[in-house]
Amino acid sequence: MNNHYDVIVIAAGFSGHRFKFASALGEELSNILVHGRSNLDLSRFSLRCFA
Repeated sequence: MNNHYDVIVIAAGFSGHRFKFASALGEELSNILVHGRSNLDLSRFSLRCFA
């Protein structure tokens, strides 16, 4: 079995203010998985926002 992954996409933490963005973020995550890129700037949802 091959356990190598080229792309890993994580979507979590949709509570509070960010909950309202869940459907749009889901659409863009599917774009990343299917097309390899997003049509929007998703930097505000990056894990780096907690740094």
